[in-house]
Amino acid sequence: MYYSEGISVNDVAKYVGINRTHFSNVFTKKIGISPTNYIQRKVMEKAAQLLEEHTNSMTEIALSLYYSDVYSFSRSFKNYYGISPYAYREEKMRSI
Repeated sequence: MYYSEGISVNDVAKYVGINRTHFSNVFTKKIGISPTNYIQRKVMEKAAQLLEEHTNSMTEIALSLYYSDVYSFSRSFKNYYGISPYAYREEKMRSI
């Protein structure tokens, strides 16, 4: 629920009152991916959705997802999807 608000695995473990390592192990066993990768996937899915809406600037999207700047957002997006957020948006606009 709060994945796009800059939460960490430590925050979640602390909230549920268990050790971070134990939480990560149980989460990975139940869900199939690490909590860090799960949070990253959710953030990137939200980023893609925001890029497809065409209403927000790259800076607005980056800041809304708790990135410190557009450059770190762009790097994370490209590492995840293999394409820059600018190119992703352009590709989606051409397909409309």
